[in-house]
Amino acid sequence: METWKHLEEKYSISNFGRIRNDERGTFLKPFLKGKHSARVRLTLENASRFKTIYIASEVVRKFITPEFKKVVRKDKNIFNNHVDNLIVY
Repeated sequence: METWKHLEEKYSISNFGRIRNDERGTFLKPFLKGKHSARVRLTLENASRFKTIYIASEVVRKFITPEFKKVVRKDKNIFNNHVDNLIVY
């Protein structure tokens, strides 16, 4: 079952690794940081300010532990940010 937690002003994050704009009810699409990147990011806009977040890190902060050093995915799929797929160090 998908569980949602408040992320920032108008955004929420789920344990499946999805980000939702609560005002519009739409889901945001993540993208790669660079051409050969192993990190997926998303840029949030709040009151004309932009903030880049890394989805796997935010899922860990909200659903596992707020303090960690590294996040690794079990299946090596960088777009699979489901809480059950993340290993925390």
